[in-house]
Amino acid sequence: MKHSSILSRLHNAVLDKINGIDTRGIFDVAGSTEYEHAATTDYWVLKRTIVRLHPERGDVFCDIGCGLGRPLAIAAKMPFSRVVGLEQDPAIAKRCKDNFKGREKVDVFQANAEAYDYQGINVLFFFNPFRAPVLDMVLRQVTQTRNRPLRAVYLNVTPGHREVFRSHGWILTDKNQDVPNLPVGFYKVL
Repeated sequence: MKHSSILSRLHNAVLDKINGIDTRGIFDVAGSTEYEHAATTDYWVLKRTIVRLHPERGDVFCDIGCGLGRPLAIAAKMPFSRVVGLEQDPAIAKRCKDNFKGREKVDVFQANAEAYDYQGINVLFFFNPFRAPVLDMVLRQVTQTRNRPLRAVYLNVTPGHREVFRSHGWILTDKNQDVPNLPVGFYKVL
């Protein structure tokens, strides 16, 4: 194991402790093969990415496929008025709910992203929760239930994901990579 990897894991463990949560691990997600495994990335990568969404008071952040909630912990410290996590897998959702029990600003739901009501939400965060066909269904649901302009970021975006965003009328606003080997796409739709 590389020295930087050990330091990164230690740094993430310390930040989990400071945030009062446990987000370690990689888990298979219950459901079809269209869903990716639940995993996270370093705090610094997530913070840098969420900051680039330019959070403001009144914004509502939604992490689709939130896993154990590391991005939720970061977003909760920013000026979002509300932070929502959606997780399909019941066991993972329960662990995430336990991580944020008693926190006013954060709500975690065991929910199917393809059926969720996105009314009131205006910032979407995806860390590769599923393949392009499921993203297509999710964006269709977002379009049907949203009531305000949206911006989104998709970490580990593939050409298939980019095409789905484009086909739903989302505009790619920034594709600059701050993190090597982690393709990212920032999008908006009015």
